[in-house]
Amino acid sequence: MPWLPSTLLALSGDSRQPIEIVSDRAEFDDNSASAHYIGNVVVTQGSLRIEADDLLLISDKGSVTEVKASGTPARFHQQLDGQEPLMMEGEATSISYHAKSRQLELKGTAKLRQGERFFYGERIEYQLEKRLMRAFGGSEAKGEGKRVRLILPPPKDEATP
Repeated sequence: MPWLPSTLLALSGDSRQPIEIVSDRAEFDDNSASAHYIGNVVVTQGSLRIEADDLLLISDKGSVTEVKASGTPARFHQQLDGQEPLMMEGEATSISYHAKSRQLELKGTAKLRQGERFFYGERIEYQLEKRLMRAFGGSEAKGEGKRVRLILPPPKDEATP
């Protein structure tokens, strides 16, 4: 069964690793081609780890088309391919992945970290093919949540060890 991590710019070997899903309860619906995991959900595959209160997988012809995780908050982290080891971590009330559009969406006090770069907003969208990130503040959020925040590290001084 194809899975979320192989499409997330993850370590190239992650998609060949076994998937383990642990939860308090699970429901499978062949009519809607969905699997619903409820309570203390933990998904692991290679370097990917997802933690959520609730996880819904929707499939079409044996391939996962949509993943929806929710929690207080739902979290994920995964090692990315590249010249340097780089982790992508995110958390939000709701995390969705849409396979057809290759888009990751974090909603509700969303946080996304790639290496030393941090993104905060009420909603964050990440288009994987284009490597395009959009953050939205949301008019209904309170305090700092109304605004988008980005933290970038200073440039590395190559002369400094």
